[in-house]
Amino acid sequence: MQMLAIDLGKQSFHIYGITCEGEVISRKVSRAKLVDAVTRLQPQSVAMEACASSHHWGRVFEALSYAVRLIHPRFVKPFVK
Repeated sequence: MQMLAIDLGKQSFHIYGITCEGEVISRKVSRAKLVDAVTRLQPQSVAMEACASSHHWGRVFEALSYAVRLIHPRFVKPFVK
């Protein structure tokens, strides 16, 4: 999987991605299971909207050797398209 996009929330997170075979991944995971869910999918990079908690999660995923991209909120809609 090339890239995984994470929509951050207070208690639950939504994970979106597309596999190399073209399969769309869309999952809702809890805070406690986020790291486990991402490591199972093995993306090359992780993208998140830049906010207060994204910096924490960015450091967590960088420690696991993933390339992290924090996207300014203004550019999230164009990035999705």
